[in-house]
Amino acid sequence: MPTESRVGPPSPLLTALEVRAIAERGAMTASLPWLHRLPRGDGHPVLVLPGFGASDQSTAPLRRLLRRLGYRTYSWKLGRNIGPTPEIVRGLTAASFDCRTRSSRAASPRTISGVGPMLRPSFHE
Repeated sequence: MPTESRVGPPSPLLTALEVRAIAERGAMTASLPWLHRLPRGDGHPVLVLPGFGASDQSTAPLRRLLRRLGYRTYSWKLGRNIGPTPEIVRGLTAASFDCRTRSSRAASPRTISGVGPMLRPSFHE
């Protein structure tokens, strides 16, 4: 188990920037013809994490695209992302273990907003 460290919520500015997800969804839809030309995956498991304030619903388009490209995708199933609470950190550790158990390979965390590096220790134990 990783050592728990205290990480605070994002700043108000970073929280406000999460609104950009609406525009990003439109851009993703418009770029689908090009996205489908991306290199194919090898069945590698990918745990897709929602951005701050979002839920698994917001990651559905990304998970669909990754599945079409050949990855095994998993949603985090922890409800709305309210930051790195002890429950969420424990839940992510359990989710990464579940992915590893189901596929016998470590999962790669992917996020909508790029907060994955903060959670990376949970995925490499």
